[in-house]
Amino acid sequence: MNLKIIIVLLLSTILLSACYHNEVDAKKESSGTETLQLSGNVIDGVRVVEVEAYKFGFSPENIVVQQGEKVKIVLTTRDVTHGILASDLNINMKVVPGQKSIAEFFADSKGNFPFRCNVYCGSGHSKMKGLIIVE
Repeated sequence: MNLKIIIVLLLSTILLSACYHNEVDAKKESSGTETLQLSGNVIDGVRVVEVEAYKFGFSPENIVVQQGEKVKIVLTTRDVTHGILASDLNINMKVVPGQKSIAEFFADSKGNFPFRCNVYCGSGHSKMKGLIIVE
């Protein structure tokens, strides 16, 4: 008899715990209040974001800006020629080692805008992707 009571109590505890966690997760998802940290710094009213390209990635990989901002991306490379193509934002830039490339855009629409390297740089080239997030 005691074994049955212990099993019922154990199952009840597991069931209640699962319900609680599902409720907490649902509240997190529905709140939608998570704010990402903005990239770069605002200088003279322009958000300046420095991006370094390398085989085979970008640092930072995600660029976060606010809707309504003018944004300047300053691209450098630590190894070979790379570039950034973000068609939705009309960005198409290329940078060679030892130099900087600059692209500017106005973040007028909220959303996630993918970018990728547009200069073939080796076998991992297809992995060079990032995201511009306009909040």
